[in-house]
Amino acid sequence: MNKNIVFYITSHGYGHASRNVAIIKQILRLNKNAKIWIKSDEERISFLRRNLSDCRGNIKYDSNYYDIGFPLAPHTYEVDVDSLYKKAKNEVKRWKEYIEREYEFLKEEEIEVIVSDVIPWIFYAADFLNIPSILLCNFTWYEMYKDYLPAELSERYFEAYNLADKILLYDLGNKEILNIYNNVEQLSLISRAVNIGNAEKISKRYKHPIFFVSVGQSIVMEQKYDVSQIPGTFIKTKGVGITGENVVELPSDMIDTQDYIKASDYVITKTGWSSLAEIFLNRKRSAVVARGDNPEDNAVIQEIKDRECAAVIRFDDLKHMDLIVGKMETLKLEKLECFKDDTERVVSCITNIQKITKK
Repeated sequence: MNKNIVFYITSHGYGHASRNVAIIKQILRLNKNAKIWIKSDEERISFLRRNLSDCRGNIKYDSNYYDIGFPLAPHTYEVDVDSLYKKAKNEVKRWKEYIEREYEFLKEEEIEVIVSDVIPWIFYAADFLNIPSILLCNFTWYEMYKDYLPAELSERYFEAYNLADKILLYDLGNKEILNIYNNVEQLSLISRAVNIGNAEKISKRYKHPIFFVSVGQSIVMEQKYDVSQIPGTFIKTKGVGITGENVVELPSDMIDTQDYIKASDYVITKTGWSSLAEIFLNRKRSAVVARGDNPEDNAVIQEIKDRECAAVIRFDDLKHMDLIVGKMETLKLEKLECFKDDTERVVSCITNIQKITKK
């Protein structure tokens, strides 16, 4: 069983970091002697330290890693094409520097498996050193970027990802990945474990129905919507623009949001993959806010519509909260039975993948 494992986690949002928590904890449950390195930026590392505080002795962190993500135009959810081009061009130029920096670390620590979610350049290092590598994804930057960048630039991302020995594609992900890459395996969902005791305390603390509303830490809603006429309690995260005496705001450093999802009767959220995984695996009625026009969100929204597993709304619909509640009420929870927690399957692949002789 592989025990020296390094995770390279994108600095794009918090969902990618969040969904790897369950994987890392399960690896350490199965092998207490495993050593795990996590490489990302400072914000993600801080978040992961809090989520993995009970695993300190087995994990080492490095916060000097980031990628460009998906630059948006100011005050919109639309792609800033000029900014994306400049950042991607500069990033690809620096890949050689990044790769050479990793060689010494990977050899010195005798790394046995490289896991990326979804940093591309590390697969060049894995290929050169013949270290087995796994891509965990619901999208890759190639299909996110290819409609906005010149082919000679976007193709560099494609080439990097195609060096992965195994690609594990999560459900609700971009199905284009199944056709354009080698060695792709389709999975269901994964999520952080719920603390049932904590979820029960939350459920008893507030008046039902409980609505959990979160749009992620990167969004601040300028428009405010009064929900005081809706019976129940609205528990919101920072940045959510709802007001009323029945609204409770969680601290900005709250990490156990999955417990609040479990305790709630309804959930309203953006299209972030990790949030949806926690909602669907906990079998909750939900409304999903469709954001800008980009391949990741489009793929998720289409899957939701096809499966009728959540209501799809816009931010402006929040002024009609009663109608949103009505839409959620019509959802059939049996539609969520198609989803299962595939954490163990992911962990099995990571811990058992063998070195491959590259041709």
